[in-house]
Amino acid sequence: MHMSESLNTRRAATGSLHKKGNTGKLISSYYLEIDYLLERVASSKTHYQALGLERSATCEEVVRAYHHAVKLLHHPNRKIQVSLPEDMRERIDQMFDKASQAFFVLTDANKRIEYDRSLLRRPRPSASRGAHEPQEVTSSGKLRVAKEEKTPERVAIVENAEPVRHASPINHPSERRRTERVHMALPAFVVGYDRTNGKWKDTAKTIDVSQTGASIAMNCRPRHGQILHLRLPMPVNLRAHGLSEPGYSVYAIVRRVELPLGGHRVVGVEFLGEHPPTGFLEKPWASFRPTQWTGPERRLEPRHQRSEPVLVEYLDESMRLIHEEEARMENLSESGMRIIVKCAPPEFDLVKVGDVDNSFKSMAAVRNRFVDTDGLERLCLKLIGNRWPV
Repeated sequence: MHMSESLNTRRAATGSLHKKGNTGKLISSYYLEIDYLLERVASSKTHYQALGLERSATCEEVVRAYHHAVKLLHHPNRKIQVSLPEDMRERIDQMFDKASQAFFVLTDANKRIEYDRSLLRRPRPSASRGAHEPQEVTSSGKLRVAKEEKTPERVAIVENAEPVRHASPINHPSERRRTERVHMALPAFVVGYDRTNGKWKDTAKTIDVSQTGASIAMNCRPRHGQILHLRLPMPVNLRAHGLSEPGYSVYAIVRRVELPLGGHRVVGVEFLGEHPPTGFLEKPWASFRPTQWTGPERRLEPRHQRSEPVLVEYLDESMRLIHEEEARMENLSESGMRIIVKCAPPEFDLVKVGDVDNSFKSMAAVRNRFVDTDGLERLCLKLIGNRWPV
């Protein structure tokens, strides 16, 4: 018995050392690969060199090279991320901007033609070192922190909700969106905060973008009302600031979190600007919310004020029941409603909502979730499949 226990103990220890050894080898291998990439990008004199491409590279090859660089610069393995020294993280941020600028130019046909012509006109380097080196990188890669008096009041922390500004509506009366969305897959580096675990990072990809927001396929699951910091190679014509910067650095608020799609969650965000909102620096994990929209009505159906009890079932992504309770409706249309809830779970994906007589019941997606100034939590629901009799 003693020999058996000893053998099992040795096997467990060997297995643990083996796992640690594998992790160590993975980190060592990554250090060699990332160091080579950083040196290559830093010493590059052209966009092609930054991505390790020939001048004849196709657009598809540019995209693949950039995605490979982003995957290395922002490795998905958390153990590798936390092992990086601070100086290397700063270099990574700088080279991300430089690689993003190369990607932005080389995937735009007109900009690429103009850039290729500029290379032909570029004078040869003189004997003095760096005499004619192109200045392609203008950003340090570090996040800017706003002073409180300059913070845009587009959103407010829920404990101190105040009126905020919204983006101007577009000049199309029939268009519900404030600005037109463009289908565009751009790699995005996302940073958020969790009250318990602190700062987290995610390498994501946009589905569509506009001047005021984006839909993003993410690996992580942010909360409604959470503030995120995004860095992405946004086209200049869709930017509100940083027009000369290689990468677009912008704060955004989470407005929508969809069900997982192909292993990712589709997250809708509204851009807030280059500075975080008031209260973010003190509580970066807090929930924020925009105040009531005061522009033209954008709903397809009018909402009616109605206060009556409803039954709510909270479901996970596998459609399993997590919790159920009786809530109260505040307003209603045929396709949606806002309800006041008492004890909604921290995380859920869908709800089933119905009247207390069980004469009507429908699945619904959560379009917004917030705690109002009265301290009560609200869910804004969009009905799926059925229409509530108004």
